Parts: sequence; C-alpha cells; structure tokens
Amino acid sequence: MLRSLGPELPKERRSISSYSRSPSHDMVDLLPLPEPFLGEISTSREPRQAAVFDEISLAATPRSAEIPCLGAFQSGVELGHPFHNYWTKDGGLAEVVSILPDRPRALQLVASYFDSVDPLYPMLSRGHIIAEVEHFQHLSFEEKHSYNAAKLALHFIIYAAGAFFIPEVEPEERASLSDLYLSASHQCLCLCSYLSQFSLETAQVILLIGYLLINTNRVSEAWTFSGILVRQAYALRLHRNSTSHRDSILRRRLWQAVVVQDVSIAYHLDLPPSVIHCIDMRAQIDELGHHSDHDLDYESAMWQWATFVKEHICNPRATEGPIASSSYHKETIISQYREMYESWRPPFNSQSPKRFEFGDLRLARQLITVSSSFFGVLTVLYLDQNLEAGVLLDIHGAIDATHEAMSSFFALLRLFPDQMDMWASYHTRAYAQAMRIARILVSETQHLGQTSRDPRLMIGKSDLDRYLDILLSSRGSHKHQHVQHTRFKALREVVDMIGVA
Repeated sequence: MLRSLGPELPKERRSISSYSRSPSHDMVDLLPLPEPFLGEISTSREPRQAAVFDEISLAATPRSAEIPCLGAFQSGVELGHPFHNYWTKDGGLAEVVSILPDRPRALQLVASYFDSVDPLYPMLSRGHIIAEVEHFQHLSFEEKHSYNAAKLALHFIIYAAGAFFIPEVEPEERASLSDLYLSASHQCLCLCSYLSQFSLETAQVILLIGYLLINTNRVSEAWTFSGILVRQAYALRLHRNSTSHRDSILRRRLWQAVVVQDVSIAYHLDLPPSVIHCIDMRAQIDELGHHSDHDLDYESAMWQWATFVKEHICNPRATEGPIASSSYHKETIISQYREMYESWRPPFNSQSPKRFEFGDLRLARQLITVSSSFFGVLTVLYLDQNLEAGVLLDIHGAIDATHEAMSSFFALLRLFPDQMDMWASYHTRAYAQAMRIARILVSETQHLGQTSRDPRLMIGKSDLDRYLDILLSSRGSHKHQHVQHTRFKALREVVDMIGVA
C-alpha cells in the first residue's frame, strides 16, 4: 500500500544504504522510569509531607558526564539514526526529487499539514505553500533538479508531517511514508549545507523536523536538533528586531516557535533551555496580523507560558535547585502563574468543562495544547517541595490541576478519535499526570489505611481509571500499542500495591 501513496525506492539501495533501527527506538524517550515511585511513601502524617513527588519527565535526567546520550541512559537500548539513508554519494537533488509525490497527493499532504500541524505552529502561509507546490509541479526535469534545496526541504517536511495525519492510511504505512519524506527533507538540508549556510527556510525545516521527532517519540533526538535550530536562529538574528516590516512578521513567528519548542523540550527533559529572550514578544505578536485572532492569542499565550517556565522551572531544575525557596515564594509563583492564565484572551483563559466544544477544530487543537501545557506545569508547582525551607506539597491543588490537564487529553481523544495514535507528546503528558495521580492516591491511602473518600481524590481516581481504560483499549501502530501497554503495566504496578483501582 505504501507504493500507492508514494514512490518506492529500489530494494537494492534500501537494503544496502538504510540505517538499521532498533524496534524499540521510537519509544525510547517515553518508556516509564524503572522505579514505580521516585520517592518514599511514609505512613505518618508529618513524614508524609516529605514524600518526594518528583516530576515524571519524558526521559531520565543524566546525572553523570559518563552518560553520552539521553536515550541510552533511560532504556539501555541502542539508538538508531532518525533519518534513513536512501541516498547515493553523487545522486544530488535529482535523486531526492525522484520520490516526490504527484500533484494530487502533494496537495492532500499539504492540506493535512495545515489542518493538523499548522494550528500549533502558525508560521507558514497556506496560500504561499500551495503556490510553491503548484509552481514546482510545472517545472521541467532540469529545473526541478536545480531547484532551491532549502525550499524543497520545506516541501518535504510538510509532506512528512502531513503524511503522519492521514487517517485512511494504515498506521504502519503512514509512519513509513512520513519517515521517507522526513529523510528526504534532511537530505535536502545536507545538499544546501545547512550547518554552515543559514536561511529562514532551513530554520523552518529544522523546527518542523523537531516537531515530528517529538511527535514520534524521538525526544532526545529532537533535543539535539533543537540545539542546532537555536544557534541558527541566533545567527539569523531572529532574537532581534527587524527593520523590514514584512520580514519581521515571518521572523517573529519563527522566533516565537523556536522559543516555545526549546523550552518545552528542556522542561520535559530537565535540561537547561538554550534560548534567551532579547525581545518582548507579547507586545509584538499583535502586529503579526496573520491567520486569525485566535492564532495571535494562542501564540501570545504559549510565548508567555514558555517565558514563565524557562525562568521559574527550567533554570532552577537544570541546576538541581529548588523551584521555591520558601513557602511565600511558592505561593507567589503560583499566584503569578494563575494571573498569567487569567490575563489571556478568551477562550484560552477559560476553565469551563465545555471550553473545548467548538466547531472550529483548529481552535480546539490550540486550546488543548494551551490547557495541557499550563495545567501540567501547575501540577508540578503544587507538588514542589523544599523541606529545608518549609515548602510543602499541596495535594488538593495538584489534584485540581491534574484534573484540568487530563480533561484536555480526554477532549483530544473525543474530538479526534481517528488520530488517537498520532499525538505522542499529549499521550506522554497524560501518562505523567496519571502517574502523579496514582502516587498521590498511594500516599493518601497508606496514611489513612483505606481508600480516601475525599471528593477531590475521588475525581483523581476517576481520571486515573478512565486513563487506564484508554491504555487498555489502545489502537494504532505496533510501536504505539507497545508504549501504551508498557505504561499500563507501570501504572497497574503502582495502583495494585494498595488496591486503589
């Protein structure tokens, strides 16, 4: 079936040149940590406040300079290269052009990209991309073979991201087609010497490659690629104001996306972010004037979220320092964080259970992203503790925040049931939240000697039960089901210790 979706490469080249990949590679960054708990659970009330509710992150944090890579530290499996090598030494751009989709398929992939990915990274013009694709389709073979390699790399990464969200294609074939176009995009980057020759196109491509790596569970590789992206962004001076108004619009969109992606990965990996904030995007996003007002509000919210998380969470945790230095400091941080949420424009500042029920699916994707990101971090803030400074856990606050974060995940599955296996990052955040719920319930039950009837904890238990049912009935590719099964087993080991579920 892959042959009907895209060109198939010669078997000789594939068998000789392809990089080998471990079957477990794509899930290496998302497997649960070996320990069911990352801390001790006490049976007395006072020591119970000292229980260590460490953040469940996408990958374990390397603690030794002897550990060379994130994925190997976490799972011990051999990592494969994210880009298959289908290419010969002297094939050039002509070799890459040979696997381009035909016009109808190309336009379908572009439409899929703008429906599913562009809402989260609203930095490209749909009309401009379609015009470029149409123009390229009408070029002669000679003209295609001498086309701008960076622009062609952008076409291919759009096809790769779009292919990942075609629901009528079987999951395994969808992933294969996406990997093919991803590798073609990377080859185009190599042909334009992207490590030494920078352009807005190469930065856009690297950003979207990072997105696709994250969304296919290859987070440690996304982290490495993100470092290249940030340095290119600095070299392009995206962090500074532009004198050209037209150019500044694209540059501001791109810089906003670079910052949000970098901080998001750093937050989940407990590593230092690479970006610094040299311009205040909040005042300038309103000048962008593209897509819709909701896009502008979404960009502004995610920019403020990234700025806050970088300063108050990423930087302290990267140096193994406490988030809060005192109970007053913790209250102040949480208050500032909540005030930031309330300052966002509707509906991004809503906590209504019906806030996701819009006919506009683009807006729904943005709301789900903002909500899951915000309340996931809020949970971490409530669970922060610094015993030496008298900073204690806030169990009820954490449960409330976790419920909001889980509600956004449930909304994603309800609104996009055909894409259940296509949003790895959201599944990972939901798993982290579910593990936090389970550990809170373990702590409370061990303290009380029975399952607590506290209304808030019962809501948490309900969310946990619902999530376990989702894991148990998971459908999708073999890799997706393997990850979900592993997570189900890890959660069951926690809740079965005391019979919570």
